[in-house]
Amino acid sequence: MNKSTKYLLGFALFLFGMLMYLESTADKPLDLRPYYTSNSKKPLGSKAFFDLFENAKPEAELIDLKETLFTFDRKNSMQSGSVLFFNNYVDFDAQSFEILTKYVRDGNDVLISSNFFPKIFQDSLKIKTLYILEYDKFSYDSKVVLSNKTSEAIPPMEWDMNYFEVNENNYEALGHVHVTHETKDQEKEKQPNLLRIPMDKGNLYVHSFPEAFSNLFLLHEINHVYTEDLLNLLDLNHSIYLDKYNKSGNEQIQSIVHYITEQPALNLAYKSLLFLSILLVIFESKRKQRSIPVITPLANKTYEFAQTVALMYLDKKEYKQLAEKEIFQFLDFIRNQLKIDTKVINDSFFNELSTKLGKKTEDVRKTFELIKSTQNKETISKEEMYELHQLIEFLKQ
Repeated sequence: MNKSTKYLLGFALFLFGMLMYLESTADKPLDLRPYYTSNSKKPLGSKAFFDLFENAKPEAELIDLKETLFTFDRKNSMQSGSVLFFNNYVDFDAQSFEILTKYVRDGNDVLISSNFFPKIFQDSLKIKTLYILEYDKFSYDSKVVLSNKTSEAIPPMEWDMNYFEVNENNYEALGHVHVTHETKDQEKEKQPNLLRIPMDKGNLYVHSFPEAFSNLFLLHEINHVYTEDLLNLLDLNHSIYLDKYNKSGNEQIQSIVHYITEQPALNLAYKSLLFLSILLVIFESKRKQRSIPVITPLANKTYEFAQTVALMYLDKKEYKQLAEKEIFQFLDFIRNQLKIDTKVINDSFFNELSTKLGKKTEDVRKTFELIKSTQNKETISKEEMYELHQLIEFLKQ
C-alpha cells in the first residue's frame, strides 16, 4: 500500500468517525407518530393512561381485547360492562360492527375515540368526520371542552382538531372543539367532537380527539381532568374491556434491517459495519483480483458431421443405406423420447404412437408400411428415399 493510499484511507476513517460522533451526540427528533400501545413511552403512546387507569380501578374486572370483536366474541361471551376504544384510526369489519351495536343495544356503554372512523360508521350512524383545515391561514388556538364544566379549566392547545358533522336529531353533543382564530373580530368556532348516540338500552359515545389518552396530553398540567370526565361517561363498576388490538403501535417488524435502523445504537453499528465492509472490499480487490482469461467453449460439430455423412451417401447413390440410418434414428426417437417399445408393431402400437405424436393413425400406419417396404427391398430410388424422409419429418414435427 503506497503513501497516497494510506493518507486517503486515514482521511476516510477520520471523516467517518466525525460523522458517527455527530450522529450519536445529536438531539433525537421528537417522534409524534401515534403509538397508542400500553407500553409505549413516546409522546403519543399510552403507557401513562394504562398505568393510571389500571391502578385507579382495581375493583373492576379489566379485560384486554387483543383481537377483533368478531374473533373475541366467538371465543368468549362478553359480559355486561363497558368497552373503550381509542386510536388515531379505529377500524371495524362488518361482523365486528354488528357485534358492537348489539352489545350497546343490550344495555352497555361503548366509548370510541378516533381521529377518523371507517366508512361503515358514516353509512350506518350518519356521522361524518371533518378536519379543521380552513383555518390554516390564521393563527388560532384550539380547545376541547365537555358539557361538564370541570374540563373548562383545560388550557388551549396547539393540536389539529377533528369534529363531527351530524345528520341525526337524536344525537346529543356532549363535547366541543373551540377554535379561536385571529381576524379583525375574534371569532370563536364551536364544533361537536363528542356525541352520545342512544341505542335501545345503551349508549355509543364517539369522540374525535384520541390524543386525550396519550402521554403528551395526560402529563401536561391538569389535562387529566378532561380524560377523567370522558371515562366517567362509562360504567366503571363492572367489566371494562380495554382495546389493545386497534393500536397504531402494534405493527409487526417487517424486516430486520428496518428494526435495526430504528434503534440508534444498532443503527450506528450497522452503518459502521457497512463502511468497514466497503473498505475491505476495495482494498482486498485491488490486492488479489486478476483478470480472468476468456475460454471459448468447444463448438458442437454434430450437425455438420451428419451433413457430411449424408452427402457422402448421396454422392455414392447409396439411398437404401441412408434410408436405413434415418429409420434407425426414428425408431430410436420413439423408444427414448416417446418411451414406446418398437419390438411389436401392430394396431395398438400405431394408436399409442399417433396419440403421443398428435398425428392421425393413418399417417403413422402409412409411414411404417413404407419403412417395411424399404427394408424388404435391396435397393431404392432417390424419390423413394425422399418420400420416406418427408413422412418421418412430418411425424416428428
